[in-house]
Amino acid sequence: MKGRQVSKQIDFKSLVIGILITVCITLAMGASNYSGTSSAGRFQIALRDNHAYVLDTVNGRVWERYLPSNLGRTSNSFPAAKLSDTATDSN
Repeated sequence: MKGRQVSKQIDFKSLVIGILITVCITLAMGASNYSGTSSAGRFQIALRDNHAYVLDTVNGRVWERYLPSNLGRTSNSFPAAKLSDTATDSN
């Protein structure tokens, strides 16, 4: 018996299907870790005259801080919300 030469060819359709399946699995794995609750970009800050404003873009709450230029102190009411939750929920 002489050794036969075996020719292996890859079916083009099988190759394309294998690549597509691999891409789909990779995308599915990446999408499964997305929770949709990212806090990146949630808060916006604005400054005007001696006032600083912080806006929570998720629920619409706004905080204000007065920054007097001559006293070097700030208002104690900064942590208090300036808009109620019920006023922002009616979209």
